[in-house]
Amino acid sequence: MPGVKFLGLAALAASASAQISESKIADVPGLSFRIAIPETQAAPFDVYLSIVAPKTTGWASIAWGGKMIGNPLTIGWANGDKATVSSRWAKSRTAPAAYAGASYTVLPSTTSNSTHWQLDVLCSGCSQWEGGKLDPNSAANFAWAKNTKGPTNTALNTSSISYHDSHGQFTHDLKLAKIPQSAFDALVGGGGAPATSAAAPPSSTAAGGQSTSPRLAPPLGVAVLALTTVLLTGSVRRRI
Repeated sequence: MPGVKFLGLAALAASASAQISESKIADVPGLSFRIAIPETQAAPFDVYLSIVAPKTTGWASIAWGGKMIGNPLTIGWANGDKATVSSRWAKSRTAPAAYAGASYTVLPSTTSNSTHWQLDVLCSGCSQWEGGKLDPNSAANFAWAKNTKGPTNTALNTSSISYHDSHGQFTHDLKLAKIPQSAFDALVGGGGAPATSAAAPPSSTAAGGQSTSPRLAPPLGVAVLALTTVLLTGSVRRRI
Protein backbone atom coordinates (compact mmCIF):
# COMPACT_ATOMS: atom_id res chain seq x y z
CA MET A 1 0.00 0.00 0.00
CA PRO A 2 1.66 3.26 -1.08
CA GLY A 3 2.77 5.58 1.67
CA VAL A 4 1.88 3.15 4.45
CA LYS A 5 4.04 3.03 7.55
CA PHE A 6 3.71 0.59 10.46
CA LEU A 7 4.55 1.05 14.13
CA GLY A 8 5.76 -2.12 15.80
CA LEU A 9 6.23 -3.38 19.33
CA ALA A 10 9.84 -2.23 19.35
CA ALA A 11 8.55 1.33 19.52
CA LEU A 12 6.56 0.85 22.74
CA ALA A 13 6.97 3.81 25.05
CA ALA A 14 7.02 4.11 28.82
CA SER A 15 3.78 3.74 30.71
CA ALA A 16 1.65 6.82 31.27
CA SER A 17 -1.70 7.72 32.76
CA ALA A 18 -4.28 9.63 30.73
CA GLN A 19 -7.86 9.77 29.57
CA ILE A 20 -9.23 9.32 26.09
CA SER A 21 -12.60 10.90 25.40
CA GLU A 22 -15.04 8.76 23.45
CA SER A 23 -18.22 9.58 21.54
CA LYS A 24 -20.61 6.66 21.05
CA ILE A 25 -23.10 6.77 18.20
CA ALA A 26 -26.47 5.74 19.61
CA ASP A 27 -27.93 5.14 16.14
CA VAL A 28 -25.28 2.49 15.47
CA PRO A 29 -24.70 0.40 18.62
CA GLY A 30 -21.03 -0.45 18.93
CA LEU A 31 -19.78 2.43 16.77
CA SER A 32 -17.61 4.95 18.60
CA PHE A 33 -14.93 7.53 17.97
CA ARG A 34 -12.12 8.05 20.49
CA ILE A 35 -10.05 11.22 20.24
CA ALA A 36 -6.97 12.45 22.08
CA ILE A 37 -4.91 15.57 21.43
CA PRO A 38 -1.81 16.95 23.16
CA GLU A 39 -1.93 19.98 25.42
CA THR A 40 -2.03 22.84 22.92
CA GLN A 41 -3.72 26.18 22.43
CA ALA A 42 -4.12 26.35 18.66
CA ALA A 43 -4.11 24.32 15.46
CA PRO A 44 -2.32 22.71 13.79
CA PHE A 45 -1.77 19.75 16.11
CA ASP A 46 -1.63 15.99 15.73
CA VAL A 47 -4.70 13.93 16.61
CA TYR A 48 -5.05 10.40 17.95
CA LEU A 49 -8.18 8.76 16.56
CA SER A 50 -9.65 5.35 17.30
CA ILE A 51 -12.67 4.11 15.37
CA VAL A 52 -14.39 1.08 16.90
CA ALA A 53 -17.18 -0.53 14.89
CA PRO A 54 -19.17 -3.77 14.79
CA LYS A 55 -17.92 -6.29 12.25
CA THR A 56 -21.19 -5.74 10.39
CA THR A 57 -19.99 -2.21 9.58
CA GLY A 58 -18.39 -2.28 6.14
CA TRP A 59 -16.82 1.14 6.57
CA ALA A 60 -17.12 4.08 8.95
CA SER A 61 -15.85 7.64 8.74
CA ILE A 62 -15.44 10.90 10.58
CA ALA A 63 -15.54 14.34 8.93
CA TRP A 64 -13.33 16.73 10.85
CA GLY A 65 -15.19 19.86 9.80
CA GLY A 66 -18.63 18.56 10.75
CA LYS A 67 -19.87 17.95 7.21
CA MET A 68 -19.10 15.55 4.41
CA ILE A 69 -18.02 18.22 1.91
CA GLY A 70 -14.97 20.48 2.04
CA ASN A 71 -13.01 19.02 4.96
CA PRO A 72 -10.78 16.00 5.67
CA LEU A 73 -12.51 12.63 5.95
CA THR A 74 -10.95 9.73 7.82
CA ILE A 75 -12.47 6.46 6.63
CA GLY A 76 -11.75 3.03 8.06
CA TRP A 77 -12.73 -0.57 7.40
CA ALA A 78 -11.75 -4.08 8.43
CA ASN A 79 -8.99 -5.82 6.51
CA GLY A 80 -8.34 -9.38 7.65
CA ASP A 81 -7.25 -9.23 11.29
CA LYS A 82 -6.33 -5.54 10.94
CA ALA A 83 -8.00 -2.43 9.52
CA THR A 84 -7.29 0.03 6.74
CA VAL A 85 -7.37 3.83 6.93
CA SER A 86 -8.21 5.99 3.95
CA SER A 87 -7.72 9.76 3.66
CA ARG A 88 -10.46 11.37 1.55
CA TRP A 89 -11.97 14.73 0.60
CA ALA A 90 -15.35 15.33 -1.01
CA LYS A 91 -15.95 18.38 -3.21
CA SER A 92 -19.60 17.53 -3.80
CA ARG A 93 -22.15 14.86 -2.97
CA THR A 94 -20.20 12.30 -4.93
CA ALA A 95 -17.66 9.66 -3.95
CA PRO A 96 -14.82 11.35 -2.03
CA ALA A 97 -11.39 11.36 -3.66
CA ALA A 98 -8.01 10.59 -2.08
CA TYR A 99 -6.73 13.49 0.02
CA ALA A 100 -3.00 14.13 0.40
CA GLY A 101 -3.38 16.93 2.96
CA ALA A 102 -3.55 14.50 5.89
CA SER A 103 -1.10 11.72 6.71
CA TYR A 104 -1.67 8.80 9.04
CA THR A 105 0.38 6.44 11.17
CA VAL A 106 -1.52 3.19 11.78
CA LEU A 107 -0.84 1.95 15.32
CA PRO A 108 -0.35 -1.74 16.20
CA SER A 109 -3.40 -1.74 18.49
CA THR A 110 -5.42 -1.71 15.26
CA THR A 111 -7.27 -5.01 15.10
CA SER A 112 -10.23 -6.92 13.69
CA ASN A 113 -11.95 -10.06 14.94
CA SER A 114 -15.27 -11.86 14.66
CA THR A 115 -17.24 -9.17 16.52
CA HIS A 116 -15.71 -5.79 15.75
CA TRP A 117 -12.84 -3.91 14.20
CA GLN A 118 -10.74 -1.14 15.70
CA LEU A 119 -8.66 1.36 13.74
CA ASP A 120 -6.14 3.37 15.78
CA VAL A 121 -4.21 6.11 13.99
CA LEU A 122 -2.14 9.22 14.50
CA CYS A 123 -3.26 11.91 12.07
CA SER A 124 -1.22 14.89 10.95
CA GLY A 125 -3.41 17.24 8.95
CA CYS A 126 -6.78 16.52 10.55
CA SER A 127 -6.80 19.59 12.82
CA GLN A 128 -6.33 22.22 10.11
CA TRP A 129 -7.13 22.34 6.42
CA GLU A 130 -7.86 24.85 3.68
CA GLY A 131 -10.89 26.74 4.88
CA GLY A 132 -11.09 25.40 8.42
CA LYS A 133 -9.43 24.25 11.63
CA LEU A 134 -10.22 22.80 15.04
CA ASP A 135 -10.18 24.84 18.23
CA PRO A 136 -8.54 22.69 20.93
CA ASN A 137 -10.16 24.80 23.65
CA SER A 138 -13.80 24.22 22.76
CA ALA A 139 -16.32 21.64 21.65
CA ALA A 140 -16.18 20.70 17.97
CA ASN A 141 -18.89 19.46 15.66
CA PHE A 142 -18.01 16.33 13.71
CA ALA A 143 -19.94 14.30 11.18
CA TRP A 144 -19.98 10.52 10.89
CA ALA A 145 -21.12 8.09 8.25
CA LYS A 146 -21.07 4.35 7.63
CA ASN A 147 -22.25 1.58 5.35
CA THR A 148 -22.77 -2.10 6.03
CA LYS A 149 -21.18 -2.83 2.67
CA GLY A 150 -17.40 -2.74 2.65
CA PRO A 151 -15.06 -1.49 -0.08
CA THR A 152 -14.27 -3.52 -3.16
CA ASN A 153 -10.68 -4.15 -2.04
CA THR A 154 -10.13 -3.95 1.72
CA ALA A 155 -6.34 -3.93 1.39
CA LEU A 156 -6.32 -0.86 -0.86
CA ASN A 157 -6.76 2.48 0.91
CA THR A 158 -7.98 4.13 -2.30
CA SER A 159 -10.60 1.46 -2.94
CA SER A 160 -14.05 2.66 -3.97
CA ILE A 161 -16.76 2.65 -1.31
CA SER A 162 -20.54 2.62 -1.45
CA TYR A 163 -22.62 5.67 -0.53
CA HIS A 164 -23.37 5.80 3.20
CA ASP A 165 -26.52 4.10 4.49
CA SER A 166 -26.46 6.03 7.78
CA HIS A 167 -24.93 9.32 8.86
CA GLY A 168 -25.20 12.05 11.45
CA GLN A 169 -23.33 14.59 13.55
CA PHE A 170 -21.95 14.70 17.06
CA THR A 171 -20.27 17.23 19.32
CA HIS A 172 -16.99 16.31 20.96
CA ASP A 173 -15.40 18.54 23.60
CA LEU A 174 -11.74 18.84 22.65
CA LYS A 175 -10.88 20.26 26.06
CA LEU A 176 -11.74 16.82 27.44
CA ALA A 177 -9.64 15.22 24.71
CA LYS A 178 -6.46 16.98 25.85
CA ILE A 179 -3.79 14.89 27.55
CA PRO A 180 -0.25 15.86 28.59
CA GLN A 181 2.28 15.86 25.77
CA SER A 182 4.25 13.06 27.42
CA ALA A 183 1.12 10.91 27.66
CA PHE A 184 0.23 11.69 24.05
CA ASP A 185 3.71 10.72 22.91
CA ALA A 186 3.46 7.48 24.87
CA LEU A 187 0.02 6.79 23.40
CA VAL A 188 0.99 7.21 19.76
CA GLY A 189 4.56 5.99 20.18
CA GLY A 190 3.52 3.06 22.30
CA GLY A 191 1.02 1.63 19.87
CA GLY A 192 -2.29 3.18 20.85
CA ALA A 193 -5.01 2.29 23.32
CA PRO A 194 -5.71 -1.31 24.35
CA ALA A 195 -8.00 -3.13 21.98
CA THR A 196 -11.66 -3.33 22.89
CA SER A 197 -12.64 -6.67 24.39
CA ALA A 198 -14.56 -8.89 21.98
CA ALA A 199 -16.44 -10.45 24.88
CA ALA A 200 -17.37 -7.16 26.54
CA PRO A 201 -17.56 -4.19 24.19
CA PRO A 202 -18.12 -0.75 25.75
CA SER A 203 -21.65 -0.41 27.06
CA SER A 204 -23.93 2.54 26.37
CA THR A 205 -24.82 5.18 28.92
CA ALA A 206 -27.71 7.62 29.00
CA ALA A 207 -27.80 10.00 26.05
CA GLY A 208 -25.50 12.93 26.69
CA GLY A 209 -24.05 11.39 29.84
CA GLN A 210 -20.36 11.19 30.58
CA SER A 211 -18.47 8.56 32.46
CA THR A 212 -14.92 7.43 33.01
CA SER A 213 -14.44 3.75 32.33
CA PRO A 214 -11.38 1.63 33.17
CA ARG A 215 -9.58 0.15 30.19
CA LEU A 216 -8.37 -3.40 29.75
CA ALA A 217 -4.80 -4.15 30.73
CA PRO A 218 -2.58 -2.82 27.92
CA PRO A 219 0.45 -4.54 26.41
CA LEU A 220 3.73 -3.97 28.22
CA GLY A 221 4.87 -0.37 27.90
CA VAL A 222 1.66 1.01 26.43
CA ALA A 223 0.00 3.93 28.17
CA VAL A 224 -2.53 3.02 30.85
CA LEU A 225 -5.72 4.80 29.85
CA ALA A 226 -9.02 5.79 31.38
CA LEU A 227 -11.89 6.32 28.98
CA THR A 228 -14.20 9.34 29.20
CA THR A 229 -17.41 8.38 27.41
CA VAL A 230 -20.03 10.59 25.78
CA LEU A 231 -23.02 8.89 24.14
CA LEU A 232 -24.29 10.73 21.05
CA THR A 233 -27.61 10.26 18.82
CA GLY A 234 -4.13 10.73 1.36
CA SER A 235 -1.25 9.37 2.51
CA VAL A 236 -0.96 6.73 5.15
CA ARG A 237 2.05 5.73 7.23
CA ARG A 238 2.38 2.50 9.13
CA ARG A 239 5.46 1.79 11.23
CA ILE A 240 7.10 -1.57 11.92
